[in-house]
Amino acid sequence: MKIKRLINNLSNKSYSNALYSNFFGYGLNFFIQVFAFPFYINEYGLSGFGFINIILSIANFGTIGISWSSSLLLRSFGLSIENKDKETFKESYYLSKVIFLLYGIILVLFAFIYSIIIDNNFIANTSGSSAFDAKFSIIIYSFSFLFLYASNKDRLLLTSNKMQSYVNIITGLTPVFTFLIWFFLNRFNNNISSLALSNLITNIFFYFYCRKIIIRKKLICRINYFKRFLTSPLPEKSFFFKFKDIGIGYFFNGISLIVLQSDILLVGILGGTKEVTLYVIAWKIPFIIYNFISKFPESSAPYIISYDAKNNITKIKKFSRNLFKITSFISISAFSSYMIFGKFIIDNWINNNEVEITLLAIISSSIAALFLSIIRLPNVILSARAKLKFLNNTAILEIVIRIFISLIFFKYFGISSFFIAIIISHIIWVIPRYLSYKKEWI
Repeated sequence: MKIKRLINNLSNKSYSNALYSNFFGYGLNFFIQVFAFPFYINEYGLSGFGFINIILSIANFGTIGISWSSSLLLRSFGLSIENKDKETFKESYYLSKVIFLLYGIILVLFAFIYSIIIDNNFIANTSGSSAFDAKFSIIIYSFSFLFLYASNKDRLLLTSNKMQSYVNIITGLTPVFTFLIWFFLNRFNNNISSLALSNLITNIFFYFYCRKIIIRKKLICRINYFKRFLTSPLPEKSFFFKFKDIGIGYFFNGISLIVLQSDILLVGILGGTKEVTLYVIAWKIPFIIYNFISKFPESSAPYIISYDAKNNITKIKKFSRNLFKITSFISISAFSSYMIFGKFIIDNWINNNEVEITLLAIISSSIAALFLSIIRLPNVILSARAKLKFLNNTAILEIVIRIFISLIFFKYFGISSFFIAIIISHIIWVIPRYLSYKKEWI
């Protein structure tokens, strides 16, 4: 009841509705991931499942452009809607269409080139599958990301119009569709490519679903963006003219976020695909809890942008104080419980003799996720307010500290070294840094 009262105290009914739909979507996402995870591991083994996660992690680097432009475009959409600036809004939308499509095409081309030049014996040994199936999976996943990128502009448009419930439902149903399609396809093809195909079919379906919502809600109107761009003088290219400065900041912010999420690649380099799977298992539940808690601040981004556009700093700080109470209380409760019961949960969840997650990995992953959860609120608020110099400077040193500690500690603590690196970087740098800047977010 206390948490519900705090949510109501946020004094924004549409935010509360977005938050509750977010909980539903992510709760469904959480359930199916926990349910499906052992099926994937038992079907493909530690090597095969580790290979899949490495593919997804490499593709994550392709989202550097997607990440920075998504943050920039969300702010652009929000400010344009708040200021009733239809020209900037239209140009922002159609520019995002071009950006996301180009990134998807580049990723597909990269996947084809990589599949041609990679050694067959190496990729077969690494993936635990045939070379053909592994290469086919890489190509299929690239097309899957192409459709995911293409639908991103519509998800941002729905979010900026405070229609996040549609996006939340998609988030919840995506792993459900993927698992159900995989369960059917796996009867005919039990190679790793069946999971890639399932992911592709799901993303194609939700791409067209998003398009249908956007058209039905009449959120867009046509503009010949390419003709306008080529024939207008620079000041009239309003998107570039108004957002070129913070665009650079969002670009570097996108790079730092992707690098901070690339531990899987470093685990693969240091320990191989089996260690990747052990890392993913150890991090899965803490990361799911972290993502759940992150929905509180992430759902607030359109409202923070709206308040910032009106220079209503008092409203932002009141909003953030209530959110900070909620996220801190849930974070401490959830991760304290996981430290106690995590070992029991994992042993009974995966039920695979090859999987051995140490108590150190359980405790360190819980503390690491706790720190990330608490810091997520100021991170979202400052990003929404375009305080990018602070965020980028903070992230750069955090990256250096985490990589340095991971490399030194890996041979002593294995996968736990990555969680220890998060803990140390937050204690000595990230948390003090955010506290020194708290006047801007709380």
